Amino acid sequence: DDFLAETRRLEEDFPDTPPPPRCDLPEGASIDALAALAYFHGEDLLESLRRFVQDAGGEYKRGPRKSKSRIRQKTEKDYGGDVARVVDLERATGIFDSVDDLSLAISLLRAASRRGDITIRRCKDRFGHPFPNGYRDLQLNVELDGFVGELQLNLRRISEVKDKAHTVYEVERVLKAGEGRGALQSAVDGP
Repeated sequence: DDFLAETRRLEEDFPDTPPPPRCDLPEGASIDALAALAYFHGEDLLESLRRFVQDAGGEYKRGPRKSKSRIRQKTEKDYGGDVARVVDLERATGIFDSVDDLSLAISLLRAASRRGDITIRRCKDRFGHPFPNGYRDLQLNVELDGFVGELQLNLRRISEVKDKAHTVYEVERVLKAGEGRGALQSAVDGP
């Protein structure tokens, strides 16, 4: 109950309300401009997030960078052509063995945000609002020097189930988009 209250407060402080956050790029920026911003600031952002996760006793896993085709797809489908709203080009996951360690990570991130070391732009509290299939996590969009990336925080047991279920998600996404057999095989094989 204390943990859920903490995630709820985080979501209240950094709500997932429209419009979604965006990187500091001019209107009409290209995918290449987003990639350049990630090149110059993404590594610093991810390294700062690594420290918070590890200082709280978690395992840090850097995610793969989104492909240009996936960025284009998200930009057109979800963001009305605004590439700067793709805020998960650089992403990572903090995996924790206990709720206490995960709570400590949240506290460290909040303190860093209060100090101005990072800026938390949005929180999706899927512990308090799980998906219909029961999946839960905490997803933060964090900004550093105009670049916004994503940090997911989760418990190891949930993460282990997610790894198995992600292939199903990718297959469903490809089938819904009607991208064909090659894309389906790519989804099954991974990024």
